[in-house]
Amino acid sequence: MTLQFYDPTGGRQKSVQFAMATRFVELQGLRCNILNNGKQNSDKLLSMIAELLKERYGVIVNRMVKKSKASMQATEEELGDAVKGADFVLTGTGD
Repeated sequence: MTLQFYDPTGGRQKSVQFAMATRFVELQGLRCNILNNGKQNSDKLLSMIAELLKERYGVIVNRMVKKSKASMQATEEELGDAVKGADFVLTGTGD
């Protein structure tokens, strides 16, 4: 499956295509890092989901990386830390 994104800022119409990542057959033994967006309670929500992934599916949760600013996109350094040593990254928001 391919997703196509359009630039909403106007001007010349541009689009970028991304291929979807291959799905895992199972989660048992996969390593997960958490990218916390910094909003209030997001750490609690993501930690609860990570605990369920551990208990129900045998996921190994390594660490949580927190964005420095909730209202901004993650920096290259934060993204690099989030993917380091992980098979997948869990992220989301809270409030």
